[in-house]
Amino acid sequence: MVLDSLSNASLYAALGPGFAAAFAWLRRHGATAAGAPVEVDGDRVVARPGAYETHPRDPARFERHRRFADVHFVAEGEELVEVADSAALRSVAAYDPDGDIEWLASDGPCPAVLVPAGSFLVLWPHEAHQPGVATARGPAHVRKVAVKVAVG
Repeated sequence: MVLDSLSNASLYAALGPGFAAAFAWLRRHGATAAGAPVEVDGDRVVARPGAYETHPRDPARFERHRRFADVHFVAEGEELVEVADSAALRSVAAYDPDGDIEWLASDGPCPAVLVPAGSFLVLWPHEAHQPGVATARGPAHVRKVAVKVAVG
């Protein structure tokens, strides 16, 4: 897991060409992105803009990916993202290879990372995560882009 400000994104281009493309796209478009998914580099790097209200934690809504790492960039608002090693959680829905997602559940609280506006969080395939969790201040509006970067 990596948490940093988008202003430092160039430091992470060394993670590979997919990450370099993802961060270059986020620097140009992340603050204003909206609408349908955008292929940044074919189906190997895809940006998915979105907006929602944060919610209470849900122990059965952790997601895990196998083929893609996620880069979550928060353009507006702030959210908590709970993160856990997927091996420590239990599966509640079979892996969907078309969506590259498996739903997992935790039996207790997991560490939460605050992702404020202007920051990004990189999550690797073994890191199950639950984005969109409200802070202690309560629900808030978040506008963000989740960029899927193929790693496997």
